[in-house]
Amino acid sequence: MDYIRGVIFLILLLFTSSCSKTDRKEPFRVIDVVGSVGSEKIINLSEIAEFVEYIPLETTLNSLFLGAGNGGIFYEGNNIFVKNKLELLVFDNKGKFIRKISRAGRGPGEYLSLGVHIPSGGNVIYIHNIDKHLEYDREGNFISERSFRDVGNIQAFTAINKIGENLYAIEPFDCKDNAVILVDSSLVTVGRVTMPSNFINNSKTLSNGMPGSVAQWRGTFYNYNDSLRITWFYDDYVVSIGNNSTGPDTLYRFEYGPYRLSPGKDDPRRITGDLIRLHSYMNESRRFLFMQFQMGSLAKKPRVMYPVGKYGQDRTFSVNINSAYYDKSTGSFVFMEQPRVGQFGFNEDFHGGPAVWPLYISSDNYMISLVNITELRHHVAENKVSEELRALAATLSDQDNPVVIKVKLK
Repeated sequence: MDYIRGVIFLILLLFTSSCSKTDRKEPFRVIDVVGSVGSEKIINLSEIAEFVEYIPLETTLNSLFLGAGNGGIFYEGNNIFVKNKLELLVFDNKGKFIRKISRAGRGPGEYLSLGVHIPSGGNVIYIHNIDKHLEYDREGNFISERSFRDVGNIQAFTAINKIGENLYAIEPFDCKDNAVILVDSSLVTVGRVTMPSNFINNSKTLSNGMPGSVAQWRGTFYNYNDSLRITWFYDDYVVSIGNNSTGPDTLYRFEYGPYRLSPGKDDPRRITGDLIRLHSYMNESRRFLFMQFQMGSLAKKPRVMYPVGKYGQDRTFSVNINSAYYDKSTGSFVFMEQPRVGQFGFNEDFHGGPAVWPLYISSDNYMISLVNITELRHHVAENKVSEELRALAATLSDQDNPVVIKVKLK
């Protein structure tokens, strides 16, 4: 049955009729999720990393920000970039504020929304608006823009990803059957990636047959080097689109075994029962995949967290979500137990700092995360940490910008 599902999925993912099944460049690897159920354990950061560095970001009137999640912070070309509403703040690799890129507006070189991708090296900054793709140099000078309003009679897009020099992967806001439309630099449509049947069937459960109305449930798109990775929360596969692709390559399949969602039968929003599904975003380094899973009733220990802004207080809540990572070099998959209440990810055993989970992976293999000052100061006060980290925390106030955690991965 799994083989049949896989064949159906690959057929759905083929581009136009000019592409054939032989366009797949490599067989996918199976990630044994089901085999690790019930075996969660605390993982030290040193098992996947060489060292960790804490970088306070300079706090000025022009650089102040509250925080950034996945898709809101980047590290390329020795610069740290942080999205702050419709602005992009730029810091050097020691945290000194360099500049602010702010081009909000309706005119040439301006944008009304801020989706960011920074290619390897950080020499160019890509920003996508609801219907156009803009390029700036690393100093924030406008280079060019390209409108996609007339592509496929679609008026708005969730994201526009430039892949290499001549390929754009466009995610329609009203996705319907198309997850991605591929166009070249002349705005000629060269292919499409269709929604997998599992997502379409689950969408019917959620939205009375209107997949576009549940775009927020559809999955995660992330850049890895010069390719775009796509995975759906209610399906089993991770696929990739590269600059020279004639079709999407299927890279990985999650093996859920008896805990797999049954499309059209199981409500994919369920958070109880013996079901597993991908939760939240993914990140990928040269050696590792980082992901989280909604575990339903299968979580050995629920994750216990504090409400936002209430770190260290008595009030907590629990969720049946596990972090996990996959080692591409060994094929091993590990479910992770949270190191302590209020934190999740890898136990920071270099300096005794707070747990680390990636918000971004750079092209030169650094994991980037953030910790706000209140959390950091509380952690230092309650735990045994290095003198270096304790001294750093003593220099910070609760009004300062968050601290970047920069981890060199193996």
